[in-house]
Amino acid sequence: QTTGYTVEAITYAPPRAFSGLANPVSVNIDDEWSPLINLPFDFCFYGNKYTQCVIGSNGILSFNAALAGTSSGYSFNSNIPVSGNTVLRENSIFGVFHDIDPGVSGNVGWELITLPTGCRALVASWSNVPMFSDNAASLEYTGMMVLYENSNIIEVYVKQKKLDNAGAGTWNGGNAIIGIQNATGTLASVAPGRNGLDPNWTATNEAWR
Repeated sequence: QTTGYTVEAITYAPPRAFSGLANPVSVNIDDEWSPLINLPFDFCFYGNKYTQCVIGSNGILSFNAALAGTSSGYSFNSNIPVSGNTVLRENSIFGVFHDIDPGVSGNVGWELITLPTGCRALVASWSNVPMFSDNAASLEYTGMMVLYENSNIIEVYVKQKKLDNAGAGTWNGGNAIIGIQNATGTLASVAPGRNGLDPNWTATNEAWR
């Protein structure tokens, strides 16, 4: 069982292309949780075993099955861990979690891939999705999460993450998160400098395990 986590920067080498995944979700819809996704393997997250998950349009994956098909929300002003927040959900993976808008363009989806080892992985991707407030093509977000069978390793790949400019400031304060938190919102592991209230940041070809 995986009960604790360390975070490390890794080589940027996504195991799958970001676009064209077999199972699109949030098609032309903003701020929405996907239908329930059945995993073909057990995935252990903070000591609990899961066989289902949901994907949010703003760069989040959760093992809370009750969220399926509901509104995901977008506005937050907090770090993780946090409990009882209706946007920064417990029992979730954030990567990159920020306000983007697949209702304008881009693709969100998932696919099961088989690795050279014979083990499998769930890939969830947000490809060329515009930032919400300033949705110019130059400010599109592309990123990926990978959940590995057996090892329970989680990886996040960020091809491009920009800041969403909104007039004189930044939309939603520029807040964005790469990290994970447990089912009670009491434990989290976050990439350095990548919590919700850390200074605003951009990234190109960045990866974390």
